[in-house]
Parts: sequence; structure tokens; C-alpha cells
Amino acid sequence: MERRYRLLPYFYTQLQRACADGVPIVRPMFFERPDSAEYAHIDDQFMLGDHLLVAPIIEEGARSRTVELPPGSWYRFDNAGAALDGDRGLTDSAGLGLPLYVRAGAVVPTWPVRQSTSERVERLLLQVYAGSAKSRLYEDAGDGYGYRDGERLVSTFTTTLDGNRLTITRAQEGDFAVPYRRVEVQVRGFGPRLTSVRQDGKSTTWSANTGVLTISTEGFETLELIR
Repeated sequence: MERRYRLLPYFYTQLQRACADGVPIVRPMFFERPDSAEYAHIDDQFMLGDHLLVAPIIEEGARSRTVELPPGSWYRFDNAGAALDGDRGLTDSAGLGLPLYVRAGAVVPTWPVRQSTSERVERLLLQVYAGSAKSRLYEDAGDGYGYRDGERLVSTFTTTLDGNRLTITRAQEGDFAVPYRRVEVQVRGFGPRLTSVRQDGKSTTWSANTGVLTISTEGFETLELIR
């Protein structure tokens, strides 16, 4: 339940894209490899939006399962470990948990855990998984029709991993005034030690805890991490 509340900004973004472009939120695995007969027959895992792979354990009494990772690199959602090579099957011993994987390079927008959607959002959390990719965040009031008059904000994130340098850019379009003031960027898979972090060309501070690098800002256009 808490994970679902945390992922609401991601779900909302995928829902808006489904409404605007007709792209389904829940996607069969053959969307990742339409040329693969094997992927056409995978019916026990699926893509959730652009970057999340969900592989529930559905066999009674089972505590593990084989997950088929598409080509590219992947991370376990709540794990700060190294990237996993894709284009292969692996065994996930999740116990009673839900195996959830993230595409390398993804920026997954989340909120802090709340007990109700009526509670004020104090900050936006951007979960960054080191790699190269594009991601999107859509924000509006959540009700009403103000979005038709431009009261919306679309952020496009581009992550680029080049050797010892990870660059995250954010381009914004729209006029919606977001309810939060702080943006916390949490980077996984790039560290644990850094030489420097630059925000919009200026040095800034960061912290590291259990393999997660955290940069707290009031917003940014470019973050550059060097190790």
C-alpha cells in the first residue's frame, strides 16, 4: 500500500499519456520485443508504464520465480545495488514481496509516504537509476479542467551516463504551480563515492546513505555527478 502511494506521480503520468496518446499503462512483454516469439508467450509478468517491470509470484506456496529481463540494464526498485544485465532470465527470491524492476536511466517520480491523498505534498522525490534514458513527469491540480487552459507542468528528464559522469537534465513546459518547494534527487547505481556534484553549473552538496546519493534542491535544469 505504501509503495502504491509513493508511486502516485508515476502512475498519474502514465495515465495522462494513456489518455492523450492511447499508450496502455499495463503492457505485455512483447511490447519490449515485438520480434520475439518467446516474449509473445510471457503471461506472468508485465511492463507498468515506460520503465517499471512487474513480475508477481503467482504460484501457490512459491517464494521465488524466474524473471525475464528485456535487453539493456535493470535495477531492483528498492535496491541500491549495481545494475543487472538484461536479455536473460534470473531467479528472484522475493519471498512474500513483489519483484519490481526499473530500467537503467529511468527517473521515477515519487512522493513521501502519506496516509491520504488529501495530505499536502511537502516535496517531490526523483528516484534516478544510473544509465541513459528519457523519462517524463506530468503534473496538474488532479481535478477540474484547468489543465485545458495551460495549468499543467510537463517535465522531461534526460539521463546520460558517460564513464564516470552522470548528467540529469530537466526541461519543463507549462504553468502549473506545484504544491511542494523541495525536490530531492536520489541516485542509485552511481557511487558510492563522488568527486563532485554540480547543479546548473555550480557546486552543490550531497549525502550518501546505503549506496543512495541524495541531492536536495528547490529545482534544477542540470545536475552533473562526477565520480
